[in-house]
Amino acid sequence: MSQCQRCGATNDPTSRFCVACGAPLVASRSNPAAAPPQPIPYAIPGAPQPPPPAVIHAPYEAAPPSSSLQYAETAAPPTREEFEAAQRALSPVQPMAVSPTSVPPPYRSSAPPSAAFATTAASQTAAMPGVTALDPEAVPEGAPRILAGFLVSYDTSPLGRAWPIVQGENRIGRQGTGPLLHVELDHPTASSRHAVIFASANPGRMKIEDTGSTNGTLLNGARLTPGTRHEIRDGDRIRFGLLSTIVKIV
Repeated sequence: MSQCQRCGATNDPTSRFCVACGAPLVASRSNPAAAPPQPIPYAIPGAPQPPPPAVIHAPYEAAPPSSSLQYAETAAPPTREEFEAAQRALSPVQPMAVSPTSVPPPYRSSAPPSAAFATTAASQTAAMPGVTALDPEAVPEGAPRILAGFLVSYDTSPLGRAWPIVQGENRIGRQGTGPLLHVELDHPTASSRHAVIFASANPGRMKIEDTGSTNGTLLNGARLTPGTRHEIRDGDRIRFGLLSTIVKIV
């Protein structure tokens, strides 16, 4: 039998509530599997209430570290070498170390492109037998005869005498000595093949060469060596034998 703890009435052992007052009954010893009933507290007006039961929490358990790169807060931070070693151990692909000095500087030619091209072209031309390198100042054969300047003399006429100089080769000699002359000098001291003036394809560039004259060729008072070219400029004085001329470049 089961006795009610509130009113003391006797109840059947299988009853869960008192038949007299309806209060929950304590589990019988013969039925240990049944959970013991909890008494229902009743609050009395004006009476002090008991404090609520304390809530007990389970102790906190820290999770184990997920990798070897996690360190405790109290531990000293790793050095750069230790960090890189740990990173290499975890990474399947090793980064390639590049030193600033291992990268070659960009190619820069010491000579300008035009000079480098001219040097290469000259070397290739020299390597081919029977081929002569082209002179950038030479005038091609058959090109138009373009006026480059004048030779002016006042020795034979007070009004002056002028002979045109064109781009290319200008053969100079005594008048009436041959049809191949470009400049015919009317003076007895000039040779039949006295000199040659080479007017460049570039404007303002001229050179003179004595071709073995009898009385010689003088440039600004200096006698020229036969077979040697000398550059001449606007206003230079050239004497063929005893005939003096002035160069005028256009």
